[in-house]
Amino acid sequence: MRRGVLFAIEGIDGAGKTTQSRMLRLHLTQNDYEAVVFHEPTDSEWGRKIRDLAENGRTVRPDVELDYFVRDREYDVEHNILPALERGLVVVMDRYYLSNVAYQGALGINLDSIFKMNQFAPEPDLILVLDVSPKIGLARVKRRENGRPNHFEDLEYLNKVRKIFKGLEERLPNVQIIDAAAPQTRVFEELWNICIDYLRRKMGYR
Repeated sequence: MRRGVLFAIEGIDGAGKTTQSRMLRLHLTQNDYEAVVFHEPTDSEWGRKIRDLAENGRTVRPDVELDYFVRDREYDVEHNILPALERGLVVVMDRYYLSNVAYQGALGINLDSIFKMNQFAPEPDLILVLDVSPKIGLARVKRRENGRPNHFEDLEYLNKVRKIFKGLEERLPNVQIIDAAAPQTRVFEELWNICIDYLRRKMGYR
């Protein structure tokens, strides 16, 4: 059986990752691809710890916070990602370990060490970074969450996170930066064209 394909959709808060991930899965299904979306953090005990930090503020050191994410990802890889890839599905990740590189990297943790801690996780075939300014992203978050951004959603912090995300293009060969400030339909059109072209040409899919 052919190994599945892994697309990671990344970006700062408010970039539109969840919306674009769902739209991608829907269009893949409509084009006869078996596809699934997984969101991180998961509902594991570690994912619940992460959500508690987001809602109630940082109460642990950045390295401990990173450890929560890595443990949650170990659960995700074992229970969700690898089984889906082994079934030959197209896996769409709504956040993946590149978010740790950007978010915990912006807190001062060495980027190489974050990559090393995530070596167990399957490498994405494509990394799609939805790029938007933190001001726009936070405005979207506030509209979505009734004006209550969480502790990850701070303007100065997100500027650092965005810089790391944009720098991934120079560091990794499979990164595509998409202007997420554009209208939602235009953003998806670009994302879709990148993904379907990869499936048809690089992987030999129909």
